[in-house]
Amino acid sequence: MKHPFVVSPPQRINKIFQEYEKLAGGGGILLLQYLTANGDVALRVCPDPFMREVSGRVEIVSFNHFRNKKWSYLGSKIYSLRYLPMIDDEGYELSAGAKVERISFYFALSKDLSFSSGTEHYAKIACALSGRRIDQARQGRLRELLRAIFK
Repeated sequence: MKHPFVVSPPQRINKIFQEYEKLAGGGGILLLQYLTANGDVALRVCPDPFMREVSGRVEIVSFNHFRNKKWSYLGSKIYSLRYLPMIDDEGYELSAGAKVERISFYFALSKDLSFSSGTEHYAKIACALSGRRIDQARQGRLRELLRAIFK
């Protein structure tokens, strides 16, 4: 599996289990950087995930109760997985409304920060292969937040 913008190997399965086990402590979500079927690297939000093993492969399955859908993510295509607790600044669990607001924020973040998508995907590949630096079109707070989460 080769992708010009993936410079780190997939996250090791033991690290995936470590992050997943943090969910046992209570409310939280998983954020993951995932290599999609069409070769894009995407941020995925898993508000209600569980892990299963299918044919010797680990999958993280995420339910979205608001849309009555589920998504499966193969462990071998997860490049970074992070647990984010749903707590406030003082360490208390967020109210239901605040949880929905925070989850909605991360869904909006994943939509705004598509790492490689659409027609500009090919331009980014050409820049990467030529060794030129790719200009970041959307600088600011959202990119910095994403860098802080996945560092």
